[in-house]
Amino acid sequence: MELLMNYAMLLLGLAFFVIYLNKSNKYLDFLTFLYLSMGVTLFIGGFSDKEQGTQLISFLILFMAVHFVVNHFVSSPWVKIFPLISIAGFFIFMGKTVDFQDYPLVFDFKNMLLMPVLAVVFPFLVEWKAKFLSRYYPELELENALYHKASAILILVSLFFGSTFGLVLSGITLYGTEIYLNRNKEHKNYHSVLVFSIALLCFLAEKSGVEMSGLLQSSSLFGLLIGTGIGLLFSKAFLIAHNKYMAKAAIMLFSLMFTCLVIFIELFKEHLGGVPGFAGLVIGFLLVSKARNELLNLSFLAFSFGILILALPKLQPQNGDMKNSKFAKLNGDEEGDKAPKGKDITTIAGDWKINGKASKIDFELGPKDSRTKGTFSTVEGEVTVTEQAENSFIKASIPMTGFSTFNSYRDDGLLGEEYFAAEKFPVLTYKSVKWNEGNGAYLVEGEFMMKGVKQKVELEMRLVDSGKDEKGEYALLAGKSSLDRTKHNMESDPKIGDTVDFTFELELRK
Repeated sequence: MELLMNYAMLLLGLAFFVIYLNKSNKYLDFLTFLYLSMGVTLFIGGFSDKEQGTQLISFLILFMAVHFVVNHFVSSPWVKIFPLISIAGFFIFMGKTVDFQDYPLVFDFKNMLLMPVLAVVFPFLVEWKAKFLSRYYPELELENALYHKASAILILVSLFFGSTFGLVLSGITLYGTEIYLNRNKEHKNYHSVLVFSIALLCFLAEKSGVEMSGLLQSSSLFGLLIGTGIGLLFSKAFLIAHNKYMAKAAIMLFSLMFTCLVIFIELFKEHLGGVPGFAGLVIGFLLVSKARNELLNLSFLAFSFGILILALPKLQPQNGDMKNSKFAKLNGDEEGDKAPKGKDITTIAGDWKINGKASKIDFELGPKDSRTKGTFSTVEGEVTVTEQAENSFIKASIPMTGFSTFNSYRDDGLLGEEYFAAEKFPVLTYKSVKWNEGNGAYLVEGEFMMKGVKQKVELEMRLVDSGKDEKGEYALLAGKSSLDRTKHNMESDPKIGDTVDFTFELELRK
């Protein structure tokens, strides 16, 4: 389904571009309807109950189709009141609750049904206010400014009351109003496309593992600047090549190819922004999009979302929860939790093997607002515990085959020469040098080797459990530490972070 939608979006983007080159707005309304219909279909994947989700999405497509047909076949000026009447159709969902991305959508006037009402009413209020103020300030183009202000308020209210799907309802309903009010204007559906595209952006970003709060981080602001720059580039290219067909084709095609290249780089190079950077890029482009032809704007959006859908299977978080049930909360993972006090490790004196399949290392690094998290799912080696704990020994090897940040595009880059150089250095190692007893834990001094470079790393380690099960004797060690990755021939980068914090969980077997 997603692969089919990817090709459909890319073809739609091409169609917008070709029609733009032919200087024809004849099919603009239909292609805008097609863009919104295809986009809204993607949201079915966010519903827990797919049948309920399909019913709701089908209604939204029907809602847009009715307005599309009425707008083309009814010319009466009174048709503008039809959107006010049509929102009564949403009442068929009154009293229902639908789960979307684990968020309950409650259809009543305090929640989801508030969005269609606001989206229908606010364009009329903006138009009335603009006409009223223009009597006193005729030299100012107030309507655009008022529309932008109202759109921002609508987006905030929609997110507050209905999360991402609240934006979908607002964008689709707004389409059913703008299509009549802006019949004779160049940008017929600018604000409905803006609101809906932000909803689609949030939905696809969340599917790739980026929470909505993550879209406010520095990477997004970086992308915002790039997107604004690309938007202005398109505007200049549009003006330069306005009257010459071949020049227009060449310049706009170059601009489009350059934009696609930037989108690919933003998505697949984590230190240049990743998905949050892509989100900022699209929003930045939308912010300055009124300076351009609407077909060109829709072409950019269709191409952008087509590329994102194509990348989504590799950007989606994989199942990284490989935690052994015996290790629950051993390192104080939950906010405010403290790691339990360790037991006397000399009670398990003897030689042990690290069970690689049941042991792991979790790590994270980066600024607080955009931490990159990952895991090494396999840890192998041996542990010797003596009657005097300070003489104990641990030797561990960490194969790079178990490395994952739950994003395969990012992993491909990190495994390359610039970072881990996994092909040349397929295993990381750690050997203890000295054990010291601390407050409820053991401080283990040792040497960590990565990319052929050694670094002294002190582990805080505890014995948290031991006993027998159906497989025989076992012991569980847990701990944490941190290291400086720049000491292993990796360049410093504040966007990625230089200090790697990690926790480890080791299951020992005889």
